Amino acid sequence: MDPERLLVEHLPEVERTIAFICRRHHLRDADAEDFGQFVNLKLIEHDYAILRKFEGRSELRTFLSVVVHRLLLDFRNHLLGKWRPSAEAKRLGARAVALETLLHRDRRPMDEALQTMQSAGGDTTDEELHQLAARLPKRPIRPRDIAIEEMPTEPASESDAERGVIDADRRQLADCVAAIVRKVIDTLPKEDRAILRMHFIEGMTVARIARALGVEQKPLYPRLLRHFAKIRRALDEASISQEDIEDLIGHTDVDFGLGRDNDGEGMSR
Repeated sequence: MDPERLLVEHLPEVERTIAFICRRHHLRDADAEDFGQFVNLKLIEHDYAILRKFEGRSELRTFLSVVVHRLLLDFRNHLLGKWRPSAEAKRLGARAVALETLLHRDRRPMDEALQTMQSAGGDTTDEELHQLAARLPKRPIRPRDIAIEEMPTEPASESDAERGVIDADRRQLADCVAAIVRKVIDTLPKEDRAILRMHFIEGMTVARIARALGVEQKPLYPRLLRHFAKIRRALDEASISQEDIEDLIGHTDVDFGLGRDNDGEGMSR
């Protein structure tokens, strides 16, 4: 089956799988929404490369469960860096590894980690888990997103000259990305450009966009995914990788032309 058609026809199954894994791994609110977008983008990346691997030898539900679980690891690695349990946790056994993962990788509060451990089964008491946690080695705080006001005023490792070169390279890449994306966007109908603007510029959910435009919500998902795939293919053809795009985020503003129509005027709903 054509992979795009496969995705469109089974989008509800994809969404249910994402929601289940978010609940199981305690991803909530913005984290769950970010992960859902991450999965959708990965599914269409490189011309639906992941879905092309589905050969029908198992149920699609099983295939999606495995895929989304693996993408959760990629998502966490992307946000927090590669995680490895400590030697002491491995020496203490699987329960210590699981507890260390909750406390130090996922940074869950102790009470929540205990609740998760107890819900997973086993006969270990809270007191025993507290004692186990005390035996785990202290680990450095893992990278995290921080608010702008928390940022240092000057980077510690880059000279002014180095920053200038890096900023110039980023600006050049940003201009190239913007030109490619605008070219794709210019080929879209006006309503589709408005949908992209509402989603990315105004931060509206698909449900709110559907209400604003007076259209059904369900068809908007494959509609957006087709546009994402078209943009991703255009960037791939220009040898612009996902890592290049991620490097721009937070460093350089990119004008994709979503705030105006082809005549240079703001698009209205």
